[in-house]
Amino acid sequence: MQSVVQIGSASPRAPTLATLEYFCNLANRQDGAPVQRTAAEDIALVPYFSLGGFAPGSETLAKDAAPDWRPRPSMEKRFVRSPDGCRYAYARFGSEEGNPPLLLLSHFRASIDMWDPALLQRLAADRTLIVVDNRGIGLSDGTTPRTVEAMAGGIAEFMASLGLGGVDVLGFSLGGYVAQALARIRPNLVRRLILAGTAPRGFGEDNAAGGRVRSIISKELISPKDIIHLFFPPTAVGRAHGIEYIRRLSRRQVSPAGDVTETSWRAQMVAAEVWGARDPLAAAELTAITQPTFVAHGELDIMVAAEKSSILASHVPDSVLKIYPGTGHGFLFQTFEEFGTDVVRFLADESYQHAVLPDWEMK
Repeated sequence: MQSVVQIGSASPRAPTLATLEYFCNLANRQDGAPVQRTAAEDIALVPYFSLGGFAPGSETLAKDAAPDWRPRPSMEKRFVRSPDGCRYAYARFGSEEGNPPLLLLSHFRASIDMWDPALLQRLAADRTLIVVDNRGIGLSDGTTPRTVEAMAGGIAEFMASLGLGGVDVLGFSLGGYVAQALARIRPNLVRRLILAGTAPRGFGEDNAAGGRVRSIISKELISPKDIIHLFFPPTAVGRAHGIEYIRRLSRRQVSPAGDVTETSWRAQMVAAEVWGARDPLAAAELTAITQPTFVAHGELDIMVAAEKSSILASHVPDSVLKIYPGTGHGFLFQTFEEFGTDVVRFLADESYQHAVLPDWEMK
């Protein structure tokens, strides 16, 4: 049975943190019984990309009845000061079974809180997860760098502050740029590498650099409608997955969140433009990434073309590629169970099936 929810015009002001905590605490009652809320109520609780503001547009959303929901692990913030004096915000949770920790690096305009709780729960089943806000992002101190290499330097400083080395790293989108630079510049810090929905340096700007995508990601306020458009394919199935992603974000336990300021995301945008500038010598850099690497992408990604992952996989020596059919930029959230299983198997060095796109050379 389908229910249709009307999202009407609303004030563009963000819900306060107190409001978020109130509703999420209701959803996490001690008796374990979830509070039933409509999709509209869930969406209205999500401050997209921590912009300090929120602009839900008028739209009708059709979806199947919501599945049963169980409370997710809390993203409680911790803080550590790096050797150079910068205070970093991070979250650490999951199993302590002895597997190397998995460090997650976030996408453009995202703080710690934008990771899908369902994916995190899958990945944390047999290892410790560490999710960090880089310099100038969220609750971390400092100024957001304007180059990817400097961003990688910030992550290296954070790792040094926790005594981390030889960890596994998953970088999504912009976080994938940073993960590549980290693996190349500080190879001793990275054991295995997962590059999700990302692109190599020097092979041209991503789709997000122009057109409607650029106009959306440059808005002062990004709405749930916008994020569904950017991350999920324009199909009934894609939209349903987008709405469920929003619901999962709204229903997790909350701890204080930080904004991604306009100064910070504009610095990220500059770094992405520099990263995409064509450079015939860039392909040689990829051969310096010697760690085992899992390259993954959504087939219908409108932000970063799937061919960019094919380029990555064709130049990184010890890499495998999987394209997830019928998915967009947020494929890892749309297929969290499948992708999470693929990541776990890759990190355990198990064999698994993967689909490969034809190679594209830089033109």
